Amino acid sequence: MKRSGCQWMMAAAMLAALPAGASESRFQKLFDISSSSIDSRAREAVAKMDGVCTYSQFSRLPPRPEAMRECDAAEQKAVSLGAAAARAAMAHLDDEKTPPMVRNRLYDVIGRTGDVSMIESLVVALERASQKDNPRIWEKHALVRALQTLTYAELPGTPEIQWRAWFDAHKGQSREQLFAARAAQSREQLDQPIPTASAGARWLLAQPSTREEGARALAKLYARADLSQPDRVTLNYVAYNAGITPPAAPPVQPAQRVPPPPVKAAPQKQASKVAGLAS
Repeated sequence: MKRSGCQWMMAAAMLAALPAGASESRFQKLFDISSSSIDSRAREAVAKMDGVCTYSQFSRLPPRPEAMRECDAAEQKAVSLGAAAARAAMAHLDDEKTPPMVRNRLYDVIGRTGDVSMIESLVVALERASQKDNPRIWEKHALVRALQTLTYAELPGTPEIQWRAWFDAHKGQSREQLFAARAAQSREQLDQPIPTASAGARWLLAQPSTREEGARALAKLYARADLSQPDRVTLNYVAYNAGITPPAAPPVQPAQRVPPPPVKAAPQKQASKVAGLAS
């Protein structure tokens, strides 16, 4: 998954070192993966990411573009190995020596493999990371992102509570079923006010199989007669993130100038009276 320099630095902040004063003995495992069950090719692919995806969160400059491309290639190689890579990534995440920036990428690997059998392990890990004083609480954001990628769901509220409820309600569903349900939800959102409708268009645009449908939906939202300027800004944000050039805003019509009221002339009698007084 490609990231800009700013996203790298944000991820580094989210997955930075443990809080001050934390000792090595406080490290807690989040996953129940036996190292003996890891496929050797997947283990090797994941371990390679340690060397090419490490980035110091203290650097004032983002990584070089060629370094990011090398890391992207290593991540893609791991993703291509499917569920075996997801299991290897979980085991590597439970290695205390794994660098913070590599952890961020490993969660991407888990989500992008698309194996729904990993959902329960991620939910359990999220619950464990959310426990009081767990030093790995900084990984909650990455855990949620992996779940979103894997399930297509975006849940408001307290993550560990909402994702447990979601898992209990969707247990046993295939990824194709999860995709169909989210696509249907996004299409329903398109008839709602712009803030909600734009979220539906954004999701459709983000999926390769529904990108064209999302582009058509976005164009219809731009054509709404009640589109306000703040709504247009919202849609522009969706368009730019999807690599689409927003349509030009209609020209602002100049305000019509209202002519001043005519000045009434003084009555003739009043003028004559004033002239008489002057004489």
